Amino acid sequence: MTPCSGLYVVEKGRFRITSYHEDGNEKQIYIAEEGSLCGESECISSLPYMTTALAITNSTVYHIPVTDLFNKMAQSPNLTRLLLEYEVRKNAMLQNQLLSLSFDNASIRIARTLLDLCQRYGRQNQSGTRLTVKFTKSDIAGLVGTSRVTASSEFTKLERNGWISKKNGFPSL
Repeated sequence: MTPCSGLYVVEKGRFRITSYHEDGNEKQIYIAEEGSLCGESECISSLPYMTTALAITNSTVYHIPVTDLFNKMAQSPNLTRLLLEYEVRKNAMLQNQLLSLSFDNASIRIARTLLDLCQRYGRQNQSGTRLTVKFTKSDIAGLVGTSRVTASSEFTKLERNGWISKKNGFPSL
């Protein structure tokens, strides 16, 4: 594991945040978008980075060294409060993801993820909601903790039932 040198702020773009198990398996944790923080938990707890980030679009990030972060937090109680609120929201998102992985089958996790992606990246059109960014079946599989084969099978069922369609790599619901 890499020692924590600071946190990263996503100014532009999107990153896939992934964790790796000692056996080499990976789990996509979440997608970090504009305004997201990465590595802040490790900074606060003085632990090594627990995840890796991979840019999935053209992106710009800023690095804030640990010492700068702690100095700013000491000077600004408002910044500390905002960081705490961010951590609480992130924790709630991760807890919901854990509960979904524990209790929902792959079909439900994929359907919920597609609905969530439509809320965040969807644009209404005459046939429903079309995603404005591309997500591969592998991306979806990583987000919901299943295999690409399972995700592909579920997409086929959803398309066959008329619940989703895909045009030029952009799904519509």
